[in-house]
Amino acid sequence: MQTRRLLPDDRRPKHGASLLFQVFAARYEVSSTMITTNLEFSKWPAFLGNDQAMSAALVDRLIHRAEILNMNGKSYRLKDAKGEIGS
Repeated sequence: MQTRRLLPDDRRPKHGASLLFQVFAARYEVSSTMITTNLEFSKWPAFLGNDQAMSAALVDRLIHRAEILNMNGKSYRLKDAKGEIGS
């Protein structure tokens, strides 16, 4: 099995949002996609160049038939830094 990763790093939010939308639109119902983020969906428009319509369409495609794991709790790294792990 081959795994392909996309790690976007575009400093132009509108251009980057358009490219990200194109990637997810092409993968929609064709390939599995996994995303990790600490940014809640309601804040994506600001991250994606304040384009409300594109942000809504992108999130809509991502969450359709999705398994969303909301992982709240104390930071594992913070616990490790405080020595609370493996003591």
